[in-house]
Amino acid sequence: MDEDFNQLKVLTEVVKDAISHKENGSSKKLMYFIRRSLSQMGLTHECEESEILIQAYLRTRDKILSGTRISNYSAYLTRVAYFVILDESKRRNRRGKLNKKLSYVDSEGGSMTDKVYTEGMSDELVSSLWSSFESLTARERHILILRIVKGLPWREIGYLMVQNGQEKRTGRSVESKLRKQGERALAKLRKQLLSVNDESLQ
Repeated sequence: MDEDFNQLKVLTEVVKDAISHKENGSSKKLMYFIRRSLSQMGLTHECEESEILIQAYLRTRDKILSGTRISNYSAYLTRVAYFVILDESKRRNRRGKLNKKLSYVDSEGGSMTDKVYTEGMSDELVSSLWSSFESLTARERHILILRIVKGLPWREIGYLMVQNGQEKRTGRSVESKLRKQGERALAKLRKQLLSVNDESLQ
């Protein structure tokens, strides 16, 4: 426990030095790496350097609390920050693809969502799916929106749930619980879809 406390204390000091732009070599290198990586990924105008550093801090803190021992904090934070930036890049790409699909307009002026509803999905089915979604608990709807619509990983969903007061703390057990709850919510929607399909065939 004392070792965890000492590691967290050092980690916090390293992050504070980096955010305050102290002139020591390791802090400058860390922030320069984040700035350069954001530029290379085309995320300069979408993410703040300090935001990436804070996410890297939270992930590193969880690692320490789960038993990981770190000897070079700047190097470890640099590596974690790179993975955070990769995740942000993937999320941006997913959003771009989704926006492209949603903004697509066919030659007749109809939106792609209109085509989806009219090609292979009856009004009854669409109505049933919406009713099924509304029948989920507020928590289940929130989890599905964060996971499927926003494309967030379970770890970040856990952080958001803690911030909203829906969970007491983050960790693998919370991620596992959220994943199971999301799977159950999807199973409910899938069951509703199958039941509507069965009825339409009768």
